[in-house]
Amino acid sequence: MLLSAAVLVGPFVFIIAIALRKRRLARRVIAGSVIGAAVLTALLSGSLSTSRGLSDTVGRLVIVTLAALAARTASDRALLGVIAVATALAAAGPAGPAAAASLGLAAAEQGRRRRSRWTREAAGAGVGAAAVGLPSYVPAAPLVGAVLVATVLISGFLGSTRAQRGQVARVALVFGGLVLALGIVAAVRLRSVPTDLRAGQAGVQAGLEGLRTANPADAEARLNGAQAAFGRADEALGSPLVLPLRFLPVVGQHVELGRDLASAAGELTERAQAVADDGDIAVLAPKGGRIDLAAVRALGPDVEAASQAVASTRSRVEESEDDWLVPPLRRRLDRLDATLAEGGEQLDSLALTLRVLPALLGETSPRRAFVGFTNPSEVRGLGGIIGNFTELEATAGTVRQSRVGRDADLNAQGRPANQRTLKAPPGYAETWAGYGPQTLWQNVTLSPDGPSVGQVIADLYPQSGGSPVDVVALVDTNALAALLELTGPVAVPSWPVPLTSANATSILGIEQYQRYGDQLDRRTTFLTELTTTVFDRLLNLEPTRLRLAARCLGRAVQDRHLVLWSPRPEEQLVFQRLGVTGALAQPSAEEEVAGIVLNNAGGNKLDWFMSHTTKVTRGFDSATGDQLAVVTTTLTNDAPRSGLPAYVANSFDAGPGSRPGDHRLLVSAYGTGAVESAQVSGRSVPVTMSRETELDVATALVQVPAGASQEVTFTFRSKSDGRLPRRLTLLRDQRPASESACR
Repeated sequence: MLLSAAVLVGPFVFIIAIALRKRRLARRVIAGSVIGAAVLTALLSGSLSTSRGLSDTVGRLVIVTLAALAARTASDRALLGVIAVATALAAAGPAGPAAAASLGLAAAEQGRRRRSRWTREAAGAGVGAAAVGLPSYVPAAPLVGAVLVATVLISGFLGSTRAQRGQVARVALVFGGLVLALGIVAAVRLRSVPTDLRAGQAGVQAGLEGLRTANPADAEARLNGAQAAFGRADEALGSPLVLPLRFLPVVGQHVELGRDLASAAGELTERAQAVADDGDIAVLAPKGGRIDLAAVRALGPDVEAASQAVASTRSRVEESEDDWLVPPLRRRLDRLDATLAEGGEQLDSLALTLRVLPALLGETSPRRAFVGFTNPSEVRGLGGIIGNFTELEATAGTVRQSRVGRDADLNAQGRPANQRTLKAPPGYAETWAGYGPQTLWQNVTLSPDGPSVGQVIADLYPQSGGSPVDVVALVDTNALAALLELTGPVAVPSWPVPLTSANATSILGIEQYQRYGDQLDRRTTFLTELTTTVFDRLLNLEPTRLRLAARCLGRAVQDRHLVLWSPRPEEQLVFQRLGVTGALAQPSAEEEVAGIVLNNAGGNKLDWFMSHTTKVTRGFDSATGDQLAVVTTTLTNDAPRSGLPAYVANSFDAGPGSRPGDHRLLVSAYGTGAVESAQVSGRSVPVTMSRETELDVATALVQVPAGASQEVTFTFRSKSDGRLPRRLTLLRDQRPASESACR
């Protein structure tokens, strides 16, 4: 508004001057208003900015001043051409009015023998204003602005007299000498700053790692060192000897940036240090089955403050990443941002955990959790079949196992099968109710949507002989291996060697079946011993084990090996932010979702030998304009033809011609629209259509012979809404049962 006013006031004065026949005054008024607008542009414009206020302002004023001075001796054609280009580029920007007025002045001066005072300077100032006020949509705005100003400077220099050139050279020499002197003085004062900033960054990284891994003593020492290093850097950058450099364009930006980041990082280390000083993350490790809830509560505010400090520092780093940074500093900022991103994510997760942990541990009222152990060797949409389960009770921070059992117990106990009801979300009921999950717990996890399965389990468990639960957890063999990173090796009487994070996936996925075969009683004894022992160890945890389990637990969460659900919205929201809900991705106005979900249809353990890859190809029907999405998955069965127990290799209801090792799967394609065709290795197959959450589902029964592969293709057709294709998100393929998160 101020820029427009500076230009628009001029015409009113111009009209008055013309009415009084003061033409020279009129031209000077217009020229003065253009110069005023150019100066305001330099002072107020956010364009051509390095995000450093003082040096930016000085830099823009210098550019406008140099362009105005050079315009005195620049050629008419060069000046007019540059102003025309500048006006076209800056028309929608803050310098648009000044550039347009300067174009009018330059055009009016063409062919005049006697030049009006200040007119050419005003035209040059208009070019400078346009250069520093280019709109953001102009590609490479800093470079374009530099070219505009450089053209005027070169033309002005070539059009000047020898005396004027000498004067310019002397001014440049004096200015250069002054800058050199200031640079030498500042370099002496700042010689240790790069080392201090590197040391501070390393200290922050090590300190955050110490906090994450329950090593507060090391974290405190590292953060103390980081705080001291950042303090030295901040003091050096704020020295009076360095102050003049802040007024130099580009140079001043780097000085201010260094001081700003040193200050922000110092605040971060102070906040993180409070976590190390006032609280010990080791309080999260239970002793005697109990976690000190008062200590958890006390730790929460410090962790949240440290998390906010990380976010604030990251914001300052991101604001500083612009076109003006020299490459070494840009690379250092990128490394710092990566460090802060990782540390911030860990602190965020810890802060969220601390926020809900007291309630989950029964701080105000007893809480109960159902924990189902799933095995992806018999694959299900949400990982694997539920084999064993345990029930946990928490009261005032004390946790105990109140029940341990098998899926067969849940099928047989509680209400008779014909009296059980399935209370499920509509999509779950439509797609999976036909497989009888209310009477056959092995089918509860057919759906790939964690919240839907959690609701079903919470409703069915009391009907199956259990008590009402407040939390549902599903832990597959990979997640159990990650828990063994916490407990250390676990020895049980029924197995010849201790189970570790390295061998648990293989033992639970295939070796137990090879060892025990159809001896269900022996296998049940082994699994009961294992789950009981693991939880006993988890309830008496060594704090140092937290550090060892971080990598495995992280991968287990990322690959949906661990799923949590709570009926309480505030707890479910925290689980969602932690990424442990196992929720099915949903389409939106900007995003399309597609992918494949597998379910074992043979009642065997052949998924240990299975792998699959999925791809989605999109297109459109030129005749109808319909959108097409072709979802293709390649299923590979590496099971041997012989040598496997029947419990592992045989499929029930396999049909004629089926042999041991041949696998049967329900292959479900999720996408948008009706499936017009489904093929298995080029042969059409029937499909069942349904809808789950916001996605259409097509399910086909597919057989994959041992030692062979099958390519399954589904083609979705949907009506076009006239918009461009949305961004595609591919559902994450279920991980092979044999792939360990802890190797």
